[in-house]
Amino acid sequence: MKIIEKRKSVRKDKRAVSPVIGVILMVAITVIMAAIVMSHYSSIAVPEVSKKCGLSVSRINDTHIRVTVTSIQPSSADITNITCTDVQILSSPIVGSYNNTVSLNKNEYAVMVCNWEDGARDVIYDAKI
Repeated sequence: MKIIEKRKSVRKDKRAVSPVIGVILMVAITVIMAAIVMSHYSSIAVPEVSKKCGLSVSRINDTHIRVTVTSIQPSSADITNITCTDVQILSSPIVGSYNNTVSLNKNEYAVMVCNWEDGARDVIYDAKI
C-alpha cells in the first residue's frame, strides 16, 4: 500500500519544467549548435579563382616560331609578360597578341612562363617544337 501512495504523491505535480526554464534551455541549445556550425564552416578556406593563359605555338620556319595568346581566364586577370626560355616575348599581352620573331631552332625545348601582375608565375607551355 505504501508504494501506491508514493506513486500518487509523485503524480500530483504534473508540471515537469516551468515554461521560462524551457525557453531558456531551447535558446541555449540553439546558440551552442550555431556556434558549432559556425566554427566548422569558418575553418573552410574559400578556393581561389585559378588563372589560365592559353597559347597557340606554331613553327614559321626552321629558326622561328609564332606564339599567339588564345585565352586569358578570368578575363580580368592581368599578365605582366610571357617569357620563353627566360627571354621576354610578349609584354602586357591580351587575347590575340602574337610574336613572330621568337627564335627557336627545330627540336629545341621551349619553356614559356606567364608572369601575372600579382607576382605569380605559371609555366604555360613546356615542349619541344
